[in-house]
Amino acid sequence: MYRHLYIPEFMGMMRNCMLLTTVLWWLSCTTPVQVPDQADPVERIDFSYLQEEGKIYIGALVKNPFNGDAIRNVVAAWFGTSGLDGGTADSVFLGDIGADGDILYGDQLHAKKVKISSVRNSINYGSTGKIYLKIVAHYEGGVSHELADSFSLGNIYPRFLMIDTPETLQLPDSGLAKLITVRAQAEDANGLDDIQWVGFTSKRLSDNMMLNQGNYIYMVDTGDTTYGDKTKGDGIFTALVSFPYNASTGELEWRFRVQDWKGGFDVSTKVVVVEK
Repeated sequence: MYRHLYIPEFMGMMRNCMLLTTVLWWLSCTTPVQVPDQADPVERIDFSYLQEEGKIYIGALVKNPFNGDAIRNVVAAWFGTSGLDGGTADSVFLGDIGADGDILYGDQLHAKKVKISSVRNSINYGSTGKIYLKIVAHYEGGVSHELADSFSLGNIYPRFLMIDTPETLQLPDSGLAKLITVRAQAEDANGLDDIQWVGFTSKRLSDNMMLNQGNYIYMVDTGDTTYGDKTKGDGIFTALVSFPYNASTGELEWRFRVQDWKGGFDVSTKVVVVEK
């Protein structure tokens, strides 16, 4: 009697297990359906101000496909510093082609490097605050999705305005060394206090030998006449360079560098001809 009751119960449990297994197998083999508007297809926006190149970098990580639709193109509406309602945006088409600023092909990160001079909403030296842009992802079937964002321009690099050095230098015949005044005018959009140091190295071009053991000759803007500087805080950095009668002759490459406290810098090069 108990045997006859046990077998039907066991068979029912087996049927339920087989049904559950079939359902789980079917779910695992079926592509999940993405619910419209449940997630934004534009997952991330990247921006960099490449001051040394005079370019901006714009990138957008975009889902492809999204809700079953393949991506058609991705466009950045670039407003610069004018704000999202500040005027007509520049249209910048981003690519996922591994070129023109995009690094990897087919990684769904659409990007491009753009020359600042090529857009209407340009960034000028000294521009601070934020920039504004909007990413618009166009999909097959006419569906579009957009995401707006803003980024801080952050640290603005210093730059040279003027380098004042002699083009030709005559060494003294003997006796005391000759003192040469070297001046460099620099500016920083974040203020002169943001300039950490200014200096230059000297290299003999005939054999590419670094003079002064490759060390920088530092320049000051302290108004200290000992270093040849006349006015404190005017942005003109000065150094006195000593040339004895037996100093190296020929062409010297003086490489100037101005650097701020965050590591931003500018360089400028002058060639000085030293003669006996």
